[in-house]
Amino acid sequence: MHDSNFIWNNFWVLNNQWGKEKALNSDWFQRVVLEDDNTISIEYKWDSNNYNIMGYPAFIAGWHWGTFSGNRNNSGNFGLPAKVGDKPSFLVKADLSHSNFGSYPEFLNVAWDIWLGPTENPEKPAYEIMIWSWYINQIPDGQLQGQFTAWGAQWDVYRYKAGSSPYGPAWNSFAFLRKTPTLVPSGDIGEFIKYLRSRDWLSDNDWIVGIQFGTELGRGEGSFRIKNYSLNAVNTKPLPASH
Repeated sequence: MHDSNFIWNNFWVLNNQWGKEKALNSDWFQRVVLEDDNTISIEYKWDSNNYNIMGYPAFIAGWHWGTFSGNRNNSGNFGLPAKVGDKPSFLVKADLSHSNFGSYPEFLNVAWDIWLGPTENPEKPAYEIMIWSWYINQIPDGQLQGQFTAWGAQWDVYRYKAGSSPYGPAWNSFAFLRKTPTLVPSGDIGEFIKYLRSRDWLSDNDWIVGIQFGTELGRGEGSFRIKNYSLNAVNTKPLPASH
């Protein structure tokens, strides 16, 4: 059982928590339980809390900005860093389930966060891509740009430019929100990167330096079980020209 961070199957598992100061009761908890070699469960209780999002348990490959202060994690590199111009594909697959044991309002989202920088070893991110495959109640920073089709579903696309709001992050961000509340935990992240490149919102010279997968938890009491999560990088280098 873990209250902080540990390594599992070459991923950093981050049991990040915020909003603690908003908790009205002292019996709140959020902990990660390693049930066996292939199964992790996140158990949580945010009873009588007046803050929407309390934590983000996540699997991290490559870089993470936050708890690890932007330092590269000691995990398998999973094909990272990867240059956008090399047209990388990152195949993700997750087997997971969720149970809510409380009667409190709850907000839950399953998401991928992709971090990009101007170099292989950036001091800070230049871009963040959020893929919210379970769209419940989130409204991201930025302006709605339209819709995009991937993984057999339609997604609303939001774009935020750093400096356009005093309340947003210090980097550019993009958010893809699935239009139906159906959990879709697998697909090719490269499809979203390719779409952003087609809009000239990413450069071939940008570097993908980190990918994290996790859940945002809100008010409620329950368990989120994750089994056999995988991230595989394929074709991260351009194919040789045919003659």
